[in-house]
Order: sequence, then structure tokens, then C-alpha cells
Amino acid sequence: MSILKWLILLPFLLRQAMALDDAQARFYEAMELASTEGIPALVRKLDQIANTASSSPSAPQIHETILVIGLLHPGSVPDLSARLESLKGSASGNPGLGKVLRRFNILQAYYAAAVNGHPESGSAALSDPVFEECPYGTLARADAALRAHAYANAEMLALEVIENDPYSPLLSNAYMILGLSSAFQGNNGSALTHFQHALAASELPTIYGNPRDYAFTTYRFARPVPAAVGAIYDQAVPSPISAELKNPKALVFNGKNYILVEREMLLTVSTDGKVLDRKPVRKIEDVAVDGNGQMYSITEDSIDFGNGSVAALSLNAGKKTKRVDGLCSVAAGIGGDLYFLDKDAGLLRGTAAVQGGTLGLTAFVPVKGRIVRTDAWGNIYVLDKERIQIFSREGKPLASISPEPVAGKVGSLEFFALDALNHLYLLAENSIQIFALKNSTAGFEKSLVGTIAFDERPLFRNLKILGVNPAGELAVTGKSENNWVSFK
Repeated sequence: MSILKWLILLPFLLRQAMALDDAQARFYEAMELASTEGIPALVRKLDQIANTASSSPSAPQIHETILVIGLLHPGSVPDLSARLESLKGSASGNPGLGKVLRRFNILQAYYAAAVNGHPESGSAALSDPVFEECPYGTLARADAALRAHAYANAEMLALEVIENDPYSPLLSNAYMILGLSSAFQGNNGSALTHFQHALAASELPTIYGNPRDYAFTTYRFARPVPAAVGAIYDQAVPSPISAELKNPKALVFNGKNYILVEREMLLTVSTDGKVLDRKPVRKIEDVAVDGNGQMYSITEDSIDFGNGSVAALSLNAGKKTKRVDGLCSVAAGIGGDLYFLDKDAGLLRGTAAVQGGTLGLTAFVPVKGRIVRTDAWGNIYVLDKERIQIFSREGKPLASISPEPVAGKVGSLEFFALDALNHLYLLAENSIQIFALKNSTAGFEKSLVGTIAFDERPLFRNLKILGVNPAGELAVTGKSENNWVSFK
């Protein structure tokens, strides 16, 4: 090329180089300001940068950051699917963007499998060379270790992500992994610190839920000065519930309020006991809420999916099909699993898929009980008169928990609830007992961490059902007395 042509092109080349450098500089500036302005503002800024510098070598990194934000903070990028499809159409001839899309597709597939309870089906792909020096692949491997109860490895990988970029605004999930690893090993003080760091990184919900709720719940079990009530709660606050409760059967938290099951009525109740809504129902036995907020309710022989769809239930045993008509409880597990307790057939399993107006169930565990619930990891809890039996998602027995004596008496079990940190709350006739559950590669362990003994005051009479909200507050109510008791 002649010197004249170089002289002619030089101003253009300099301007182009400046534009590329400017895009990268604006990207780093936006990431730095995100700690004070928040992730939603970061997404808007990154969009602006990407739209004005589409030919920049930094554009793939900018697009990847937006995609990963949408993955790590569900709901934060509402048009994530459409955005992904648009980028696929632009990837031809752009190796950098193609590499980004390959990484993201693997990450998306892994987390989808993990949430459905099968992280092992997607974890092998995380060793793909495309993740070399990529923090998002390391974070996903930390998640896989957490779900496998390999807490030391989960902590090591999460710390690697944090140490490689300690000022990144995308560290909330890494701190959540550290907090959960500590909590499930019984180290509540360390867990609280990590959850506070997660909250400081971002107030947005993470893959694991809202860090604020985890911090509030962990605080109850981590503070050095015992609380006034059961060493966990500061106070018990009684209030009358404006409903005549004759046969309360279940209390389940959903969104911001509780759903209270009375046999002929579904009540929506605030955390302080105010009845917000009443819905007449036909001989309802129980309700369940899945991770997406979808509510299911059952009678003895049918299920209502909450969207106007009702299905009869049948039990598939080989080539024979039997009508199910003795249900007493339902629970929504991970990956779309539904569990049912039948008075005769025991624990049954099905999914939310209905064909021909009938939902087919299969026998799962021949255990008799009154109430079934699941935890965040897919384990199943069944209550009979004297104990809680815990099973893995595959039906393997993990543990059996009975209430401890209070004032020399073991009260019969009435109800139970679980929080996101695997604390089990048992409502007995004379107490509420709280157990910490640890599930590790060494096995399943349980320990009593708090007891609220009931005295003769009216607020403790005839308590039959119990619920816990995401912040770890308890609500208990019963029949005849119509007392609603909040433990805060």
C-alpha cells in the first residue's frame, strides 16, 4: 500500500481504534458503577454500549454479561429468550460471539438440569475447553459441588470466582454458594456473613432465592444472645383470626401470604393473621405450591391445578389401573414431581402432565402417614402420628425424627414445616421443636436447635397447623380458639 493511501486511511483507522477502546472502557466503567447503581441499571447501560459498538471486539463480552445476568438473576432480563435467538442470527462469521453462545447454551442446559434435580446430567459439559478462564463455568461447577453435598469443593470453586474478580457486581450467587455450604455444615455465623455479602452484591433474587430471606433466617440461628422465645424468636404475637376454624388442615406460604386450608374453604391470610380472601371449595384435603408459585389442591380423589383444570387420579400397577380415592396430602417437588399420600396405598408419585382428564400415579414408598412435604433439594418428608420419616428423591430412607420430651412429656405430632435452609419445624401438642438437618456425602444428620414450650395461656390452646415464611417467621393456628400466633 502506498504512503499516500496510508495517510488517507490513517484518520479513519485511528477513529475506529478509538471507538473500539471506548466501548471496552465504557463496559468496565458500567461494571464498576453497578455496585452502587444496581444490576438493572447495568443491563440498560450494557445494552446502550452494545447497540452503539456492534463491531467492537468487546461486543461479545458485553452480550455474554447480559445473558449471564439473566441466568444468574432469574427474571432480571425479561426478553432473555428473544435476545438469545437474535444473537444466534448474528453469530455467523463472528467467532467471538459464537464462543459466547456455546458457553451460554451449556450453562443454560446445566442450570435447567440442576433445578430439576439432575445436575449430573449437565455437569460434564462444564469441563469443555470453551470455559477456559471463564468465571461462569467455575461458578457452575461450584453449584454442582454444592448440590452433590461436596461442600469443601463448592467453597473452593466459589472463592476462586470471587478472588479472580473481587469487585465484580455478579458475585451474589458465589456468596450464596458459600453461605449455603456453611449453613448445611452447621456454621451459621459464617453463613450469615456470606449471605450479607450476597445481599450487598445485589438485592435481586438469585438462582437459590432471595439473599435477604436467607440472611434473616440465618440470623435467628447465628446471633450470640439467646432470644426470648425458644432461643430463636424474640416474641410470640397472638391475634384473633377473623374466621371460624372448625377443621384446619394445612398452612402453606405462597408469595406474600399464607394459604390456609379449611375443609370447605381456602383462606388467604396475611402474616399477622388478617383474612384477605375466602374461596369456597369442595372437601379439600391439602394444597401445595411449587417453585414457580403454581398452586395445587386435592380432594380425596382429584387434583386442581389452579388454572381451572381438574383431573381425576388413578394408580398404575402393571397392566391394571385403579381409581385413587383416599388422598390426604400433596407436595410439589423439584423437576415437576408431585407426591401424594393415600390412606391405603401410601406415598405415590406423579407429574403435572395430564392426559384425558386423568393423572396417572405410581406407587413410590409403602409408608403410611398424614402429611407429605418436600425440601429444596427434592427430599420427601412424611408425617405419621409419632415421627417424620425422610426419603431421598429416589425413595431411599434418610432419617427418622421424633419430638423430644418437654417437661417430661413427649407430645403427639400435629404438623410440620420446612424452611429453605433445611430447618424442620415440628408442631407437637406441647411444643414447637426446631431441628437442623445436614445432608452431606457422609450421610444425613439431624440436631435439635430450639424448643418453644407451650404453657397454659389461651394462645397455645388447640394449635393444629404451622407455617414458615421465607424470612424464618412462624405462624401457628388451630380450631375453636381461633388464635393466630406469630413468632418473630
